[in-house]
Amino acid sequence: MKSFEEYNWDRMYIKTQDWIERNGIPGRVKTGCRAVYAGLPLVDIEIPCRGNKSIIARVRNYRNVYEDRGYTANGRRYCVFRIEFTENEEIANG
Repeated sequence: MKSFEEYNWDRMYIKTQDWIERNGIPGRVKTGCRAVYAGLPLVDIEIPCRGNKSIIARVRNYRNVYEDRGYTANGRRYCVFRIEFTENEEIANG
């Protein structure tokens, strides 16, 4: 099992951004938020809640995505999701 520092977080951020663009998700990668849970790295993304209900419902159904607490900034509500990676730094199959 890798330690937190051994993961190439920058590469995982790029892969997450590519995944967002491929799936047509109007969100962005939160580059300051990362975690390792049960030995697997997680990268956070945020999606504006307003006007994206169907996209958020679709993202909730992906197996490699976990919903986290959202937040409000500048009067806009954002939903936060965590994308799970394998130990090989690939997005987990979903």
